[in-house]
Amino acid sequence: MSPRPTATTGGDSWSFAITLAEDGDGTHLEFVQELTDPEVLPSVGPGWEYYLDRLAANLGGEPIEDVQFDDYYPAMSGYFTELV
Repeated sequence: MSPRPTATTGGDSWSFAITLAEDGDGTHLEFVQELTDPEVLPSVGPGWEYYLDRLAANLGGEPIEDVQFDDYYPAMSGYFTELV
């Protein structure tokens, strides 16, 4: 049986689910966001990369202040534009 979402929210362009499941000695995090307007992906995508990298830094004992938003946006927007 697959895990059920731990948290969900909905909105016009912000609908997402976060699922946590045991994975050996750790936890598997699944993040799914459905965008109703794919044109926002070039601005939303870099933001989630930024937040998830901050989470990884925190979990790894690194200072989250070292992860700077300016390194992600607008630098990564082109990549996400190609996905639209």
